[in-house]
Amino acid sequence: MFLPHPLSRRFPISRGLRRAVGLIAVALCIGIALPGSAEAATQSGPNRWESLRAADLRVATVSYRLSVANRALCSTRAGPRLGFVIHGIEQYGMKDRAGARQNYGLGSHSAVLAVVAGSPAERAGLAPDDALVSVNGRLLDSDAGAGPPTSDRTDRAQAAITLAAKTGPVTLGVLRAGRPIAIVFGAASGCRSDVALVPDQRVNAWADGESVIVAGGLLARCRTDDELAIVIGHEMAHNILGHARPAASDARPGHGNVEMRATEEGADALAIRLSAAAAFDLRGAVSFLGGLLANVDAPRADDTHPDTKRRLALMSAAILQI
Repeated sequence: MFLPHPLSRRFPISRGLRRAVGLIAVALCIGIALPGSAEAATQSGPNRWESLRAADLRVATVSYRLSVANRALCSTRAGPRLGFVIHGIEQYGMKDRAGARQNYGLGSHSAVLAVVAGSPAERAGLAPDDALVSVNGRLLDSDAGAGPPTSDRTDRAQAAITLAAKTGPVTLGVLRAGRPIAIVFGAASGCRSDVALVPDQRVNAWADGESVIVAGGLLARCRTDDELAIVIGHEMAHNILGHARPAASDARPGHGNVEMRATEEGADALAIRLSAAAAFDLRGAVSFLGGLLANVDAPRADDTHPDTKRRLALMSAAILQI
């Protein structure tokens, strides 16, 4: 099970989601915003750092599998899928930077935190802790990690690699144990939704039209990758379907809430299709989501999510149709 870590790392996510991190729930969340434990469990020593890497890899692996398996479904929103997670020393809080240097070998370059097994980058030889120096011969930014936490540099590195992958194979210049290596790979194509993990103990996930955020508290509730796929698939579905919050100026009483309930049901149905296409096991999906939603049945001010019984019944029907 994923164990929480200090909330000191900034993640390479879209500008809109970076502002959203820290909200309990937003319009397109899966409808789960349970409080985390009052006392956050912590680890010390290298296990803490390896558990953080494992959690990021788990999210990246499930996301990559969903994205690539469904590229035909979202052909108008498809793009290169890199299959690895990038981080940098400047993303960590001051108190954690010494540990990040020691356990991940982070220095002035952005580096690879984790690589999805079976991805083109992994098959080409890219490995965790490879320092990223250049993309197709163009040098990437370096940073000594002297300022406050920021994800700007990793944002730029990921954007540069993704842009290069749109036109053909990518040559990454990396440093491995101080030795320069060239890694050449062609990125896979898949649904264009970047998925990031935030070390937040709330049980929540949300999307902004381009990216998906999964909180650590929700990851901890997902005992299997099949369960995690339903969560990520639901948020990816919002992005694929182009869902957005109804305009505040909508003058029809209750219309916005009805529309939002419809988008949640639509995202549930598409999440089932996405998971099935990626060969995830759906047999426990309804009971898993039923357990998560059991504590959010009380009426809420916005009432944007459908009744739980109706929602689970619709999901059961969707699974039977596949």
